[in-house]
Amino acid sequence: MDQSLRILKRRWRFIALFGVIGLLVSTVATFVQPLRYGSTVRLLVIQKSIFGVDPYTAIKSAERVAQNLSEVLNTTDFFTKVLSEDPSIDQSYFSERASTRRRQWKRMLRTQITAGTGLLTVTILHPAPEEAGKIAQAVSDVFTTRGREYVGGDLEIKLVDAPLASRFPVSPNIPVNLGAGLFVGLLVGLVYALRSAVRTHG
Repeated sequence: MDQSLRILKRRWRFIALFGVIGLLVSTVATFVQPLRYGSTVRLLVIQKSIFGVDPYTAIKSAERVAQNLSEVLNTTDFFTKVLSEDPSIDQSYFSERASTRRRQWKRMLRTQITAGTGLLTVTILHPAPEEAGKIAQAVSDVFTTRGREYVGGDLEIKLVDAPLASRFPVSPNIPVNLGAGLFVGLLVGLVYALRSAVRTHG
């Protein structure tokens, strides 16, 4: 342990250099990606009362439906409905190739299910904040008016939080990426310094 500390004291500049390199690499990798803003909506799946079904079971059923809806979001059918819901959405953003368009749509989506509830949170990522808001609103409109086409049953899908746009880009996550780059660089520098010391004294 004492020897390792001595190595750190002697080679701290070397280790710091690796940290700086890691930080620079992560900075370049982060900013070559397009900055995307987020617009978030929250939907509540309400399972209608069924005779003989206790409230806990109804809530768990609503949670399961919310999970199914989060998977439905990724489908081409749902994507088509979203675009047709609001003609003002800029469709030129999406590729004409079906496979590429499908990947673009999946990368645009972030979903979260609140455990023990029927709450589904959907975040749309887009370089233009106003487009993210339009798409998020269209997603909520399709779910609230046509969501039962995908899950059936006696239920209601209610918009509980209207689209809320982020003030700053949320993707890529700049602080996390830069912090990770710095950490990895320092770790590589530390391992390299320790191994060099072992070979020198070995």
